[in-house]
Amino acid sequence: MSYLYKLIKNNHSANRLLLLGWLLRVLEELADLFPLIMLAWIIGYGGEFSPRFFVLLCGFSVLALIFKFAFAQGSYFNFIGAYQATNQLRTTLLDRLRRLPLNLLLGKRSGQWQRLFTTQFKQFEEVFSHFIADIIAQLVLFFVLVAILIYLQPMLALATLLPLPIAWLCYRILAVYFTPTIAMENQEQASTSSQLFEYLQGLTTLKSYAVTDLLLKPLVTQLQVLRRSGLKLEKSGGMASQIPNLIGQIGSVSFLVMSSWLITKGVLNTHTWMFSALIMLYIMQIQHTLSMLLPEFKALLSSAKALYEIQTLPSQMIEGQGITHNTFTLTHASFTHDFETDTLCDLSATIDAGKFCAIIGPSGSGKSTLLNLLAGFQSPSSGRITLGDVAIEDIGTRNLYQSLLHVGQQVQLFSGTLRENLLIADNQATDEMLFLALESVGLCQLVKNLPLGLEQPIGENGMYLSGGEKQRLSIARALLRRADILLLDEPTSALDSDTQAKVLESLHQVYKNKTIVMVAHRLETVVQADKIILLENGHISAIGSHQELLKCSHLYCTMWQSAPE
Repeated sequence: MSYLYKLIKNNHSANRLLLLGWLLRVLEELADLFPLIMLAWIIGYGGEFSPRFFVLLCGFSVLALIFKFAFAQGSYFNFIGAYQATNQLRTTLLDRLRRLPLNLLLGKRSGQWQRLFTTQFKQFEEVFSHFIADIIAQLVLFFVLVAILIYLQPMLALATLLPLPIAWLCYRILAVYFTPTIAMENQEQASTSSQLFEYLQGLTTLKSYAVTDLLLKPLVTQLQVLRRSGLKLEKSGGMASQIPNLIGQIGSVSFLVMSSWLITKGVLNTHTWMFSALIMLYIMQIQHTLSMLLPEFKALLSSAKALYEIQTLPSQMIEGQGITHNTFTLTHASFTHDFETDTLCDLSATIDAGKFCAIIGPSGSGKSTLLNLLAGFQSPSSGRITLGDVAIEDIGTRNLYQSLLHVGQQVQLFSGTLRENLLIADNQATDEMLFLALESVGLCQLVKNLPLGLEQPIGENGMYLSGGEKQRLSIARALLRRADILLLDEPTSALDSDTQAKVLESLHQVYKNKTIVMVAHRLETVVQADKIILLENGHISAIGSHQELLKCSHLYCTMWQSAPE
């Protein structure tokens, strides 16, 4: 319950509507007692059934209908308040998601995030909007009826409620088995979504190698696992609701036994018994309803816990300190993935403002990880990285990314047109500026030949473009952005040598006198770098210009000599 309260406590306007909806919903349930009260009145009425009696009866009935109609608005207020609360919660969680450090964001597979924000959140929203008010109203009505039954005949109330502690204890025992199955079902659904997504994304590659079964068999196996977990959830949920319900219904039997004993003792008259029996039937119906809602409520709490855990994850600061200058300083910086051996160990170096610095090294030496640290996507496990004398984590993402642009190996394009993808860098850019950037990366003529030109759709993640075209479009965006600091992670890996040379020349012209840090695999692209940082096994092996490293670094000489012409 605490997770549920923490998720919605800050939405005051929605909470007021919810409270109003819950109150009216309770009153609506209490209005259902009017027929019971009227029946008791008729049964206990000792006088003649005069016209005045029937007038009072009709007036009472009309009043009951008016109250019932008025209180029925509680469902409307409940739905409005619930959907306002969950809509704000969704916005809050998505905002929280964008603030997560990259290592936490990538710590879950895409299917897990998709499952959490679609299916699981929808489950939370439906149960919260439809069943919470019903549970509260049913509980209030239950206690009111119990109070009336105690007033009429305490022994009958005791007999009716006698099996409930046993039923509740049984539910608590079964819940120990039921609750983990909810978490397991959510986990299996997330895993299935991830595997299905991976299979669809990789289907082209799998077909080209004629190995479509490579991922299909694990996917089919996972679907079977999901089926079994679903059946297990249905079984455990059914047991957790039906068995306590059956035990609770024994109260009707104990009520009849107690009634017989009281009647034989002469302490229970017919009118009281009939009224008490009606109340007992109401109580049994409420008990049945609550037992059916308990598994749904348990699923709600499980979803609430998963959603609340997002809010407890560490986030990056939005507003922070300003950047005084664009010099990076690494002081004994180390980084470890998941408590394993250090990926980067004790790095100390300076990357001067307005200079071109290259990061090179054998595969797996930590080049991309170092660039991610400089971009603020991850924080060092120990040591310190500063930009302009301020630790990167203290700058705040707004200030940092207004000055810094990261272009990675994995190009991220968005479903839409070429124009829309370019305007991400500068939404004020004119067509002339867009075509100038496209010309710099060799895409201008291609775009002009397209039927719709800049308005040509490129599909989800640029599915209608080749790998080289995606990379060049990503670099065109970087040319439009004109940030003070440019971080490049092998930006030309999918380009041929001639196109690569043209693109890098354009980048250096646009970002002249600005800070450029580039991870490179092809050494010919870094010969003109002001500083080269050579990594080996997570350590800095050497630092210097191309000529300096040729003189002092055996590893660099070996790499240079083995580089393709």
